Amino acid sequence: MALMTKPLDSMVGEYLTGRRALGFALRGQDRLLHDFARFVSEANPDGPINSAIAVQWACLHPTNRTRRLSFVREFARYCAIFDPRTEVPSARLLGPRCGLRCAPHIYTPAQIRLIMQRADNLGKISTLQPHTYQTFFGLLACTGLRAGEARRLRQNDFDPAVGTLHVPATKFSPERCLPLHPTTVQALIRYQQVRSWMAGGDHFFVNRNGRPLLACLIDRVFRRITADIPCSGDRPRPRPHDLRHTFATNWIAEWSRKDRPLSHYLLRLASYLGHRNMTMTWWYVSSDQRALEEAADRFNRHRHGRDRT
Repeated sequence: MALMTKPLDSMVGEYLTGRRALGFALRGQDRLLHDFARFVSEANPDGPINSAIAVQWACLHPTNRTRRLSFVREFARYCAIFDPRTEVPSARLLGPRCGLRCAPHIYTPAQIRLIMQRADNLGKISTLQPHTYQTFFGLLACTGLRAGEARRLRQNDFDPAVGTLHVPATKFSPERCLPLHPTTVQALIRYQQVRSWMAGGDHFFVNRNGRPLLACLIDRVFRRITADIPCSGDRPRPRPHDLRHTFATNWIAEWSRKDRPLSHYLLRLASYLGHRNMTMTWWYVSSDQRALEEAADRFNRHRHGRDRT
C-alpha cells in the first residue's frame, strides 16, 4: 500500500498547479488550503486527512464552513491517489453546499421611515447630499436593487414617461427593466431636478462634484444614520443590502396571504431582483411572524372545515 511521503503543504502546491493547468480558476483556495495543511500538520502530524479533522478545520469559520469543507473534499480526493488511508469527507456532511446563511436584518416600516428622515437631515457637507442619500436609500428599499446596481445607474436608465428603470447586466444578473410605483417615479424626477441645478455628470446618483457615489462613503453614511437601530439578524449592525432582503421578505409575506399559488409570484420576484434561478431568490427570504401566524390560523380553520379556500 502506497503512503504519501511528501509534506501536505507541498501537496497543496502541486494540487493547485495541476488544477489550474486544466483551466480551473480556484479563486480563494490558495490561502485556505495552505492553512488547512498547517492545521493538519499540527493536529495530526503522523496521520492522513480524515473526515473528523476536515470538519474541525471547516468549522473554525461557522458561517462559511460548507464552502471550506468543499475545498478540502476536492483536495482529499487528490491526496487519496497517493495515500489510500485518506478519507474524503461526504459532500453533504455539513448540510447544503451553499453554506450557512447569516440571518439578515429585516427593517420595519418605522425604521425605513427613520432612515429616510435622517438622510434628509444630512445637509452639513452640501445641499445635494440629503437629496442624494434619501433618494438612494429609498430606491433600494422600494425596488430591492443592490447598492452597486444603484451606484452604476446613468441618467438615461430612468424613463419618467413610462415609469421604468433600466438596470444594466452584471456578472450576477441579466439586463432588466423594472416597472416603478408612481411615488417612486415622482421621487426620482424630483431628485433629477435638484441634481441638475447643483451637479453635472452622467451618473444618476452623484456627489456635489458630479462624480458617482463611492461604496465606502455610502456605507459610512448608512452606518451613521442607523447607528442606534438594533440589528435583528446575525451581524453586528444593519446593512444597506438588508433592504434587498426586506423587499423580498415583505413581498413573499404579502403574496402568501393570497389564494393563488406562491410559485406564480416567485417567478416575478426572481425576475425583478435579477436572479437567474430560484435558489438565489430564496436566499433573500426570511420568515415573517405575522404571515406565519395568519397561515397557521388559516390551516386550523381549513382543518376544522370552516375554510374551503
